[in-house]
Amino acid sequence: ASQALAERRPLSVCRAPLDEILSAFTEPHRLEWRVRNRVLDVRPALSASSESRRTRTVERLRRALRLAPGHPTESAAELAVANLSFANGHVREAMAAYRTLLDEHGTSREATCASYNLGLLELRRGELRAARGRFLELLDRRAEPKWVDLAHWWIARTHLDAGEVDAAVPFLKRARNGSAP
Repeated sequence: ASQALAERRPLSVCRAPLDEILSAFTEPHRLEWRVRNRVLDVRPALSASSESRRTRTVERLRRALRLAPGHPTESAAELAVANLSFANGHVREAMAAYRTLLDEHGTSREATCASYNLGLLELRRGELRAARGRFLELLDRRAEPKWVDLAHWWIARTHLDAGEVDAAVPFLKRARNGSAP
């Protein structure tokens, strides 16, 4: 919608949600809008913090996902929602979003990234076995070489954190030797 406005093309708003229409008209002009007590208030936008920009982006991505289920970039949008949720400090929400992405799009490239990120979050929470399982899952996926190398490193790290030095050594060697071209 914003692009159509910028190019001064006719814009079809049939069945479009009002918030989408208002945002399309106001955002390019650095305006924000609110409806309070059935009154539309439009004013200059205040500069937003990074967190509030991420939060707005998450809201818009979720809205887009609701409006276009099954879209070819659905898994990429879901990954972005999870990553932005994490960046805003919503770890449980991010973990749930990564799990949902894995359940719904388990063979996509984004699922590989979600599995890796979920493994890192599990490691951060001290869930060594769960994290190791996620990184082993990356190996089972026959992921791209960069993911395989990272998985070997983090599997070794989970063994080291558990005091299992001998179990870590083969994974450290694989990580060092690398499988990336």
